[in-house]
Amino acid sequence: MVAELDGTIAGFFGLERKEADWHLEHLWLRPVFIGRGLGRELFAAAVRLARASGAVELRIRSDPNAEAFYLKMGAVRAGQEFYLLLGNIPREVPLLVYPLRLD
Repeated sequence: MVAELDGTIAGFFGLERKEADWHLEHLWLRPVFIGRGLGRELFAAAVRLARASGAVELRIRSDPNAEAFYLKMGAVRAGQEFYLLLGNIPREVPLLVYPLRLD
């Protein structure tokens, strides 16, 4: 899904189903649009779509700089992942889970 403001693409998100789990694969904003509430709106739209698809939680492999945003949205840290960026740069990223049940 794409967020557009005044004819300019401001950001987007992508969801992916991996077996029984739903993952927020992407949620990006152009820097000029950060702080205007668009990230919150995109995240809410992703949550609605995942929930409507029957998901009970949304998994997020977050950029470390975006972790605080997801925590503010209600996600909880479930772990971390280590990998090599570009084949040789060590990187650690937070793994988060956002519950979708309407209990």
